[in-house]
Amino acid sequence: MATRAPDPRGVRSRELLYDAATALFAEHGFAATTMEDVARRAGLSRRTAFNHFPNKGHLAVEWASRRQDAANAAVGEPGPGDHVPDRIRVWFRALGELADADPVGTEQMMLGWLAALGPVRHRTTAAQQLAGWIDRGRDGGGIAAGTDPDTAADLLFDAYLGAVQRWCAVPAGRRGPLTPVLEALVEQAMAGLSPR
Repeated sequence: MATRAPDPRGVRSRELLYDAATALFAEHGFAATTMEDVARRAGLSRRTAFNHFPNKGHLAVEWASRRQDAANAAVGEPGPGDHVPDRIRVWFRALGELADADPVGTEQMMLGWLAALGPVRHRTTAAQQLAGWIDRGRDGGGIAAGTDPDTAADLLFDAYLGAVQRWCAVPAGRRGPLTPVLEALVEQAMAGLSPR
């Protein structure tokens, strides 16, 4: 059975809503922005907005999913001789660089993501992906043979979430870049996961 191509109008509406929401959350904050505000900024009806995103938390979950996609694109597809620790380093560096490029937007979207239980819903895909890489790393070298992929993935993901939350808690004028913080965490984790 052939799958239907997405309706271009629907794709465009979704993008308009997403762009409007990210701008409004950065300008006014996640809590102060309503779905009506998002629809108005996007030039769409309230009904269209709710058809694409049932609540503003769904916009934050979409943001997190797009962040993961962007980090995946930075890493690229695995190939022969793929070194898993380097793949993990690049993935987390990409997430840090995205946050550093838009610190206010990241802070507001993280607040929305946490409010929408994003870590609970999104954790599965990110942790599964990391666990798969770690499993491959055990088989191909670079990761200690006795490493439990799920536990190691949880450790990395939890470290990432903690780092981002602590970073967001620092007032914007005093906040340094997130990327070096993530790189230090990943290096520490890789030291523990490397073969002895």
